[in-house]
Amino acid sequence: MLFFRPAIAAVGTLAALLSACQLFNPVLATVAGEPITRRDVERREAVNRIYYPEYSKDLKNTSLQQLVNARVLQEILESHGRPVTDELLRQEALRIDRDTRKPDLLAQVKAVFGADEPAYLRNYVLPVIVERLIYYEFFLKDPRIDAKTRANYPGWLAAEKAKVPVTIR
Repeated sequence: MLFFRPAIAAVGTLAALLSACQLFNPVLATVAGEPITRRDVERREAVNRIYYPEYSKDLKNTSLQQLVNARVLQEILESHGRPVTDELLRQEALRIDRDTRKPDLLAQVKAVFGADEPAYLRNYVLPVIVERLIYYEFFLKDPRIDAKTRANYPGWLAAEKAKVPVTIR
């Protein structure tokens, strides 16, 4: 029994640390089981303030919805065999760097994320790329989608979104 006490104490300490992390960065939503945290929303909100300073009063809900929508579109793409990989996100980040018309704004956006590249890719690049991929690279080009369905993109998208489990807390 003496051998198990340090292990039990370590598990208890780890549980306490995880609980503390949840207090400071709680999960605000999940999309297909993947969390969106308060920190994710705060960063997206800061990005929105850069682009839309005149609307800076209450961007929390808008920011949360943007992140939820991006993750839902990502899940739709993955369910149709078009995963959004880390490599694809990095390529999109390079494209954004190369093609930006406002490097000063992009520098401000990157400053929001600092050295946290995964957060930058997840909260800034992902919403950009999935909007383009879902329509131009998947919906318009996939041979499994017939002409009748193509005539009603909003209806198709709404039906696909309804299949993705989303929980907002």
